[in-house]
Amino acid sequence: MKPINDLSKLRNLGAKSTEMLAKAGICTAQELRQLGAVQAYLRVIESGSKPSLNLL
Repeated sequence: MKPINDLSKLRNLGAKSTEMLAKAGICTAQELRQLGAVQAYLRVIESGSKPSLNLL
């Protein structure tokens, strides 16, 4: 089974979260997996977005 690479197709990840990740330079599910939740969250904060802990 081929892993999902489109962020918008990931379960429990909505449009707003996808936008914040893209703004932080995280555009694919593979990039998100490589970074991990904590590093991705920190990048989103550094990009100027204000995510809730639900993004973790």
